[in-house]
Amino acid sequence: MQAIYRKILDKIAGGRVLFFVLAQPFINLLYRKKALKILKERSRCSLNNISKLSEDIPSKFYYAATDEKEKFNDFYGIASVLKSFARLPQNKVIKAYIEHAITFTDYSCPSENDCAYKSVILCGDFRENVLLKEKINKKIIKIGPYINYASPYLPQEKFRKEKKRLGKNILAFPAHSVPRIDVDYDIKSFSREVLSLKKKYKYDSARVCLYWKDARLEKTYRDLGFEVVSAGHQFDPLFLPRLRTLIELADLTISNGVGSHIGYSLSLRVPHYLVMQKVKINYPKGEFDKNLNRKFDQTKENLHEVFGKYSEKITKRQWEAMNVFSGFDHPKSSDELSKILSNLS
Repeated sequence: MQAIYRKILDKIAGGRVLFFVLAQPFINLLYRKKALKILKERSRCSLNNISKLSEDIPSKFYYAATDEKEKFNDFYGIASVLKSFARLPQNKVIKAYIEHAITFTDYSCPSENDCAYKSVILCGDFRENVLLKEKINKKIIKIGPYINYASPYLPQEKFRKEKKRLGKNILAFPAHSVPRIDVDYDIKSFSREVLSLKKKYKYDSARVCLYWKDARLEKTYRDLGFEVVSAGHQFDPLFLPRLRTLIELADLTISNGVGSHIGYSLSLRVPHYLVMQKVKINYPKGEFDKNLNRKFDQTKENLHEVFGKYSEKITKRQWEAMNVFSGFDHPKSSDELSKILSNLS
């Protein structure tokens, strides 16, 4: 009798698996439609609509919406931006692994090593040297800061009106949380530093750009006297265009942490000021990497020596210090990028 029950259960289980396999294309199509609807709604959002821009996008929607086989490639809309700049169709698959940020540490990313593609696209010399040291068996392609390839979020006329409204503007990038990792820092202390610069150097407005995971801090920063904005969710293809516009509207960016925002600011010719403030990173239990954390803190100290003094102009020392990470020396024209992406295998 037990053998009969087992056969029945096996048939039911097998039927469920078969149903799932056959239904998956239709499920993905449904997810894709939902994702595109969400993204279309957000494409019309103002930059200070924090609740809408930061609302989570389920990963299953993102996986169904992007045409990229290597799903990391379209984080922050990088693959979409590169294809648009290169005048390539959005359904073209980029046959390379794309690092999704300007990276300041020598960590080894398993997905980068395990990717089936033969090439890696990244920003600058630092990461190239890291991968060469690890003897990664892939072609390395440096293209500089990804934000240079993004189109502005606002049309020219709206941009001019917004710049007139803001006047001389400071844009702050607080250290931010990421999925599964939260950060803690003294918000009031950081805010005092920004607002002190605003008053001392006669800025007309101060904005804080919140990462989508930190949307809960919107009221806190508003109450402290800031206008709060966001570039959106990491799965939003308009993340980089929004970020570009926010930075280009600013006359100075300021932060308490090391990240792509520094290289992106300089590449768009906006000076940056780095505040040396203690930021606690709360890793999931068992995932704290003491050695990596130490290296990151050392990088922050090194960069603070270069960016820790207020300046309304980008100095030669600052440009050179960030160039090694950001790859300012490796810009690509539309035709050059098109040729690179089209010849990948």
